[in-house]
Amino acid sequence: MLLYDEPEKAISISKSLLKAEKTPDQIANIYMLISNAYVAKRDIDSSLYYIMRTSDLLTTNVKTVTKIRILNTIGVQYQQMDLFDKALENLEKSEALCRTLPAKDYDRNFNLNFIDAVRGMIYRSQSNPEMAINKFVPAISFFKSLATEPKNDANISVFSYNLGYCFLELKNYNQAKNYFDEAIFYGKRSGTKSLEAFAYKGMADNYHTQHDYKKSLEILAAAEILAKDVSDLSLKEGIYEITRDNYWR
Repeated sequence: MLLYDEPEKAISISKSLLKAEKTPDQIANIYMLISNAYVAKRDIDSSLYYIMRTSDLLTTNVKTVTKIRILNTIGVQYQQMDLFDKALENLEKSEALCRTLPAKDYDRNFNLNFIDAVRGMIYRSQSNPEMAINKFVPAISFFKSLATEPKNDANISVFSYNLGYCFLELKNYNQAKNYFDEAIFYGKRSGTKSLEAFAYKGMADNYHTQHDYKKSLEILAAAEILAKDVSDLSLKEGIYEITRDNYWR
């Protein structure tokens, strides 16, 4: 869980683990952790380097579930880089592998829903909120059905945040608020300040769009406090941009 708020520590721990690890599946898992931590730092070049090392293991004798996770991580990497065709191509490969697992298998259903949620993020980036909503809603419902643990709560927070923006784009402010509220709740429950701050930023954007600048600024103040010790510059930039827009209205 250091990955979101303290990615440097996550990278340091992962690299120390890597020195002693010999099992291909575990090596792949550590590479994915390092790659995701660099994504949290917005260091795309370093993230890409480690995910490409992970992809080299796809042709080795790693488990099917590991291959699925590798392809998902590559898909998320390309989604972060706005290379949507490449992202969708890897997600399709991952989905095909998921379909080879038994119908009631946990890893099959977890990853199929994760794949759909990432597709939702891509559709949102492509200004297609309706298609994104159709992917997000069942995926979020699935993750809510799982046992309460930080990883699941973090996923729900991220996807609810993106779903909130889909409804904001459609000017459905009440639904946007509902999902930003969920993103705040699950971000806080996961113990991840950056996710909670992102959710507050989304809520503030919702109020700003409705010209309730005072409420928006109040929420942004809370987001800024949460983001103070977080290294995500994209988060801080978003908070400052909405703050500026509230004063420049």
